Amino acid sequence: MSTAITFSEYGGPEVLTLSEVPVPEPAPGQIHIRVRAAAVNPIDVRIRAGIMQDAFPAEFPHLPGWDVAGVVDKVGEGAGFAVGDEVFGVASAGGYSEYALLDRPFAKPRQLSFETAAGMITVGTVAEQDIERVDRLGATAARYGEGWAERVKGAAPSGVDFVLDACGAGVLAESVTLVGDAGKVITIADPSFARHGVRFTGMDPKDRFPEALPQPT
Repeated sequence: MSTAITFSEYGGPEVLTLSEVPVPEPAPGQIHIRVRAAAVNPIDVRIRAGIMQDAFPAEFPHLPGWDVAGVVDKVGEGAGFAVGDEVFGVASAGGYSEYALLDRPFAKPRQLSFETAAGMITVGTVAEQDIERVDRLGATAARYGEGWAERVKGAAPSGVDFVLDACGAGVLAESVTLVGDAGKVITIADPSFARHGVRFTGMDPKDRFPEALPQPT
């Protein structure tokens, strides 16, 4: 058995409990890792609170946690990794546990810590102190909040082609207006996606672009 954090009802942090769960076995193409770090990001909070039931309904008891990094200790047939490899990726059956399964693992860049690797998989926004770094990478930061759409227009005077919402800050309606087509807007965080006619990434495999994950920064 493996020690894990699970919940058996929707709610706040108080529904999380320390539990014992079976140690999973890797299927063909999967790897089994000993988890060294697991990220807590907004999608985990929203799933636990029950506000993402339309996209990701939970079966109780539910083992949460998408983003993990760790060391391979078992390999499914054809997975392409070896015991001892350092990897990161999205846990297929929950990552808040001593062990996890990964369907599409990626080799962890040597310069990244396990904590950093686990924290970069799903989350897509930056903090105030990172804005200068974003600028150096060639992107232009636009702060969320009142006036957001006008700031985006100022940063992209020739127009906006697509919008990826990584914050869930209530900008989907303005995003559709900016691009003129709900089909060109996708979110990883806003549970109101269906109301605006936009897609929620992860529900359809073609909306995922995991190949970018192992690229060094």
